[in-house]
Amino acid sequence: LFNNDANWNFVGNPYPSYYDMDGLRDAGFVSPVYIWNGIDYEVYTPGDDVYHFHPYEGFFIQNPASTDGEMIWKEEGRETKSQADEKKNNEHKRIAMRQAQAQAKRLLVDINLVSDEYTDKTRIVFNDSTTLGYDLGHDACKMEGGTAPLHIYSIEGQVNHAINERPKGNAYVQLGYDVNQNGWY
Repeated sequence: LFNNDANWNFVGNPYPSYYDMDGLRDAGFVSPVYIWNGIDYEVYTPGDDVYHFHPYEGFFIQNPASTDGEMIWKEEGRETKSQADEKKNNEHKRIAMRQAQAQAKRLLVDINLVSDEYTDKTRIVFNDSTTLGYDLGHDACKMEGGTAPLHIYSIEGQVNHAINERPKGNAYVQLGYDVNQNGWY
């Protein structure tokens, strides 16, 4: 069994309200979450990304053993649709602040592959407290199961990554992409 195949869970927002992903981060959950966007899966990491779960929205996670299987949904994370929309409008400020805070220990590099119709992304995070292997709770494999016309990912070993968190020592990162339509990218 490989780490990228281990500990998969399908969970969901237990509230009939929107929920700020920061509530999960504040409760100690920082593993990537896989959200279905209607075309493909997008991956968000609490603390690095801003996301607002819809009421009862389900998603996949790979639960690292360090969390003992516990995911705490603090009541403070609940919000109305208008609160979620207001935070989304200020998202660029929140992400810039988080990336500035993370610069000391982690360097986030987002890479987008863009067409006229769709954008896909991959993230490389240089973090000396991780390994070149697949680290549960840090790395996220690229899930490709939808109708998206393109995918971009980093490659580490036999795994295509949506998020590849690795040490800075060897700064070379192999990228791959799949394009299913003719056009400009």
